[in-house]
Amino acid sequence: AVQISNYRAGKALLLNVHITHHAGTTFCDAMKQLGPAPAFACMRDDRDRDEWPPSLDHHRPWTRDETDGNAIALRKAYHFLSWEFGILPPTPLKDVDWESPHLVSVILMRDPLERRL
Repeated sequence: AVQISNYRAGKALLLNVHITHHAGTTFCDAMKQLGPAPAFACMRDDRDRDEWPPSLDHHRPWTRDETDGNAIALRKAYHFLSWEFGILPPTPLKDVDWESPHLVSVILMRDPLERRL
């Protein structure tokens, strides 16, 4: 409840862990209607140089110690962000502080049978 309240108050970042072909890009497009998000599929790329906090590189996922500071810094520029990984992320997702009051996590799942139709 604290995380969602903080998001609504502009104090928490909404982060989607994007699984390819599970509607993350569609969700991103909808989120861009509600506020600022990175240009390409809500993930950082070179088009976001001006908005991206200069103190942050774009590695992800974050460690537990990085989560609060990174979420606070990014919330100043964006309300929503997506992470997408290939086979395995370079840092385990379990290392992110998912309980941080400055981060709201989202993951979308699409019915696998619906994808085949």
